[in-house]
Amino acid sequence: MTIYNIYDLFESLSASTTDEQSSGGKTDEGYSTLHLDLTAAELRTRVLEAALTYVPQHGWSRKAVEMACLEGGFPPGLHTLALPQGGIDLVLYFYASRNQQLADAMIEWRLSQTPSASTPDQGVDPRFQSSKEVDAFLYRALRFRLEKILPVLPMWPQALGLLALPSNMPSSVGLLAQLVDEVWAQAGDRSTDMTWYAKRLGLAYVYNLTEVFMLQDSSAGLTDSWQFLESRIADLRSLKQMNLQLKAVSSMLRDGFFALGNVTCNILGLARRS
Repeated sequence: MTIYNIYDLFESLSASTTDEQSSGGKTDEGYSTLHLDLTAAELRTRVLEAALTYVPQHGWSRKAVEMACLEGGFPPGLHTLALPQGGIDLVLYFYASRNQQLADAMIEWRLSQTPSASTPDQGVDPRFQSSKEVDAFLYRALRFRLEKILPVLPMWPQALGLLALPSNMPSSVGLLAQLVDEVWAQAGDRSTDMTWYAKRLGLAYVYNLTEVFMLQDSSAGLTDSWQFLESRIADLRSLKQMNLQLKAVSSMLRDGFFALGNVTCNILGLARRS
């Protein structure tokens, strides 16, 4: 793997560093040498993760990255590498990295489970002994993922606006699909028929609807949002029992996306053309 350093990325930096012990670990230009010899991907990840701290103050913007560079000893111009497309790159990094955090957490949850000796319901993974346990897992997973938004919740409407732009839809839909597919996989879903699609469409609808609900929730600890989430998961179970999954959930998802667009526009103060 090719190793890059900051000098390769920015011509403004010197081609050599001073002795760290005499300079306090900084180059002649005043930048820290602690970030040298990182791969380009590692460097970008560090900068973007640090920039999330500044999102509540500066939004999903280059300014947040510049502040992270300043405080972390990176060159301010590093945002040209970190955000080639602008603020959407920071949003996509946040979404993907928090999806990964959920995936890691779900694996830990599953490994910590102790299988019971009872016979599981038909179609339920052996480590889940009933449909109720599956629903509890879905609730736990979606709540865990939604709680990752809380540190940047005041600026999440801006993120939704960026994700909803036509040019960004392929990436945003792909990340949502990745999220719900991983949740269902860890929930033990082994379906191979049309219910495979229905389950993922339904869970995507529940996630998006709860996400929007959170933006307007003023209850202490977002208790209303978590009750709302629990109810929507129960609705999915009811649909399954009625064998109406695909048609009903597809309609729900379509209506949910329209609602998401309308609410996002209202929150952002945008007016739709009639």
